[in-house]
Amino acid sequence: MLKSAETWLEGWGRIREKGVWRFIFWRGLLAFGLPFATLISILDFVVDDRPFEIRGFLIRLLVGGSVFGALSWRWYERRYRIHQSTRS
Repeated sequence: MLKSAETWLEGWGRIREKGVWRFIFWRGLLAFGLPFATLISILDFVVDDRPFEIRGFLIRLLVGGSVFGALSWRWYERRYRIHQSTRS
């Protein structure tokens, strides 16, 4: 197995030990959802001249971030299992 694959497996192993909810919060809500909601809110204001709405911002943050985090977790878990099965 390539060294980079070994490194990835070790890194993902440490992340997955912390749990899915922590991953969704940090990688989904904060790392993806917050910038996503901010960007869309800015575009709404610049392109459509709509005022900032906290409700729309929070919906984008929570839905976008949660979906992204959950799908990312699922994707990484699938890769992890495939690598683990070829490893042994």
